[in-house]
Amino acid sequence: MSTAEILGLGAIAGFTIFLGLPIGRMQGVTAETKAFLASTATGILIFLFWDVMSGAVGPIEAALEDGHDGRFLWLAFLLTAGFLVGLMSLVYYDVWMKRRRRRAFLGPGAASTAEFEHEPHFVGMSPARWLAIFIATGILIFLFWDVLSGAVEPIETALKDGHDGRFLWLAFLLTAGFLVGLMSLVYYDVWMKRRRRRACSG
Repeated sequence: MSTAEILGLGAIAGFTIFLGLPIGRMQGVTAETKAFLASTATGILIFLFWDVMSGAVGPIEAALEDGHDGRFLWLAFLLTAGFLVGLMSLVYYDVWMKRRRRRAFLGPGAASTAEFEHEPHFVGMSPARWLAIFIATGILIFLFWDVLSGAVEPIETALKDGHDGRFLWLAFLLTAGFLVGLMSLVYYDVWMKRRRRRACSG
């Protein structure tokens, strides 16, 4: 992968993040726009699921074709167990959120200690929104790892081949890009807080 390709992929990934941040804070969005964004997010999830499953099934098929029965069974077990753990964690999360909200809305009658607990993040957001946040966080972690793996590969190649100049240049680009992206998120958060403060004071 050339330097231009690395910079291009990094720019595309960064642009999607900058595009998604203001869209997530849009107010008064029409039902058609919400349906379009939900469909787009669903398509991305399906693509990521297919990408991950393709990478996971590849070693299993290779072990089966090579006749390594022990390795095939072990990898197949890992894939099945990982899928079941991930699926059941969503079920457990849904049950846990329902219990938390049930404690927050006890209704009339005798007071309970749960009614005096300060948990605006549970009361103010629905379980669907919290689930969406966790899914988005998982996608971001996956994309970060995927992009970072592709960015580190040419740096390792330059280091193994003894190209010190290219190695230092690529390492500098990776570090600078990471710091710029991180600081831009911090700046965006500060900027949004200032805008909200002005809106509340006005």
